[in-house]
Amino acid sequence: MKKIFISHSSEDKEIVGELIALIEGMGVKSEQIFCSSFEGYGIKLGANWLDAIREELTEETLVLFVLTTNFYNSHMCQCELGAVWANTLEHIPILVPPLTTKDLEYILRNHQSMVITDKDKLNSLNDQVTEWMGISQNKVSIWQMKCDKFVADIDNIIAKKYVM
Repeated sequence: MKKIFISHSSEDKEIVGELIALIEGMGVKSEQIFCSSFEGYGIKLGANWLDAIREELTEETLVLFVLTTNFYNSHMCQCELGAVWANTLEHIPILVPPLTTKDLEYILRNHQSMVITDKDKLNSLNDQVTEWMGISQNKVSIWQMKCDKFVADIDNIIAKKYVM
């Protein structure tokens, strides 16, 4: 089963929660999303979390890197990044302002990235995710409504939490 793996710092949980809602708005089922910061999307109680993450990173996984300063400061995020690189898995770097493409580090520097609030790139993300997952897209008007709400919510979170 194809899945979406959201690699992120737990410090960025609020942004990632909005991203999960957007991905589900694309038509991806909750059981096809892996995100370790949220119950029901992550690691089962009693499981070895390193083994669980390793098992999720397969050829059937599209990895979304949610890039913030917190991500770059997280040892676990760096391990996930290395595993994705070593296994040449499909991945998309998603920058959260104030980070820009100039802040891309390591192997992500050579990959097409997007800023989380760029509506054109969000449209491309919708195209890529629905194609990857083999699901049909929502009507344009429905998608645009979800996308507009997502951008407004993310802008509010960024204004409160990330920009000083």
